Amino acid sequence: MEEWIEEFLYRGRPPSGPGSEMPSEFQVTIGQQAPNPFDPALPPSRRTIGPLTPTQAAEAGWPVERLVAGLNAAALRDLDAAKADLATVTDKLSAREAELLALTREAADATTFDS
Repeated sequence: MEEWIEEFLYRGRPPSGPGSEMPSEFQVTIGQQAPNPFDPALPPSRRTIGPLTPTQAAEAGWPVERLVAGLNAAALRDLDAAKADLATVTDKLSAREAELLALTREAADATTFDS
């Protein structure tokens, strides 16, 4: 069975003033996916557990260290994907700029008059 962090809500507290004496809190919803027990050819069976408090999450096998590691890993994957997308778009833009420059030079050459 695969598990992942489906949702994570962090509630911080102000550094000073009203409410600052309260601890920070979070709640998490865990997603689970398993092969369809009736027909493996069908899409997998999915469910969510939660929202869970930090204590409930730890009891379900998701202590805060695992949650933070999971959040960091997902954020880094998303960042890597965004960098790859940016590189693709930048390469396409550079190619289009080169095409435009070539067309501009071609047009300029076509309109140049010899005296």
